[in-house]
Amino acid sequence: MERTPPEGSRRAAGGALFCPEAAAHLLTPAFSPWYHLRCGAAPFALLSHCSRLPEVLMTHRLHLLTLLVIPLIALPLAAQNAEVRLETTPAIAHPGETVLVEVFLDVPTGVTIGGGELAIEFDRSIFTLTSLSLPSDIPGALVPDVFSWNAPAPIGPGGITGCSTWWDGIDEEAISASFAFAGGVQPAGEPFLRFDLQIANSAPNGTVFLGEPVVDFTCLWSGSFFADLGGGVVPTLPPSAAIAITDVLEPTDLACAGVGGVVNLSWSNDGLYDAIEIFRDDVLIATLAGDEESYLDDLVTVGQSYDYTVIAQFQ
Repeated sequence: MERTPPEGSRRAAGGALFCPEAAAHLLTPAFSPWYHLRCGAAPFALLSHCSRLPEVLMTHRLHLLTLLVIPLIALPLAAQNAEVRLETTPAIAHPGETVLVEVFLDVPTGVTIGGGELAIEFDRSIFTLTSLSLPSDIPGALVPDVFSWNAPAPIGPGGITGCSTWWDGIDEEAISASFAFAGGVQPAGEPFLRFDLQIANSAPNGTVFLGEPVVDFTCLWSGSFFADLGGGVVPTLPPSAAIAITDVLEPTDLACAGVGGVVNLSWSNDGLYDAIEIFRDDVLIATLAGDEESYLDDLVTVGQSYDYTVIAQFQ
């Protein structure tokens, strides 16, 4: 059982569910098997709404099909690293759900890139690629002047050339892209690719780690990289992400209300948890049995506002 402090959690995008007495947010952290609920309350104060922000499991890896002819200098030009960064929504997901994966080209400040290539791999026994958005499909994305890509059929052309095992429908599959920008670009946080992965209904509980394919010189694949306009290699970190798959449902309906000199917290457990932790203003104040659905905090000051976090831990 593992717990990450609430400061490491991330809010997910999703719909809202309103209730009359409390503000509550469902959060799911990026790499930990727990669910995270927040609400704010002050003694004698009733807050106006609650919202549930579900997250979805995603995994992905991109694989290169066609290599661009980009002259490379053997020695890196800078000590700072660029990165093929992956964001998945949600970070915790259930079998049968779909996970959105976004790919970003992150470079050090002031560095201009002229092109590069990347590949992101996913396990076909766990995920099915259901959609792929290329740079020209994404509003605000940097669109390369030269771009080639491949992905497993039917989303991509697939095929039997190049790194063909990436697209054969079994084991490790991949999405690949190679690209060049005339005049160079300085990415500023725009998504470069987006794709959806559906989790198999039979997927086991556990954490799935994403990255890039292993080096394969038979198809000229040596790893993701960016190059500057002079052909120099910009040191580049490979894509990496972790997604937790679980059939345990998240707790819901967190409410908190101040009455007199106490704050009453309540929520609904929709799964079997090992423990419930209560944080006030990001400080742990109580650890409860996994079946508890309420907590009374009487160590508060009338008129003071507090932020509460409820974390459900599970194996």
